[in-house]
Amino acid sequence: MKRLTTLLTIACIGLLSMTMISCDPYDDYDVTSILHGTWHGSLGQYYVNIYGQDYAEWETEFRFNAYNDGSTSGEGIEIDYNPNSWQSYEYYDFTWKVANGNIYLDYYNGDRLVIRDYNLSDSWLSGRLETLDGYVVANLNLDRTSYWPWDSYYAKGTRATKDMKKKKKRNFNK
Repeated sequence: MKRLTTLLTIACIGLLSMTMISCDPYDDYDVTSILHGTWHGSLGQYYVNIYGQDYAEWETEFRFNAYNDGSTSGEGIEIDYNPNSWQSYEYYDFTWKVANGNIYLDYYNGDRLVIRDYNLSDSWLSGRLETLDGYVVANLNLDRTSYWPWDSYYAKGTRATKDMKKKKKRNFNK
């Protein structure tokens, strides 16, 4: 009995010591393996108009392709569009990397953004899209999907492929 009590005490001490170890909830390799794929949802953004500040949401689709299995970086595509008017869309190519738990996006048009303070699982990604100096550009609320009609024969695909290498720089007013 004394031997069983001693073993249980040692096991409890071992479990307690493991629960007190502080670690980052997102390992860069884990984030990359979950992030790889196609995401669909909303991109909410505050903007200034003649009446003051307002908020609008666009539909958005992101595709993250990792360079290889052991990589923490890759290439991607962001397409923001109005679901009621397929002619209203913006297409942006980017490279991305995961470093120190943050997701950095370097767009071909020169924009450099980061996804910080995010929640990520196999089925959803939500967080803030910011400039490197911390200005919040948009809020993301995305679900994983396998549907990607932008490079297919669908109506969306024919419009997006005409404009695939868009170099238009976005204006992130503070």
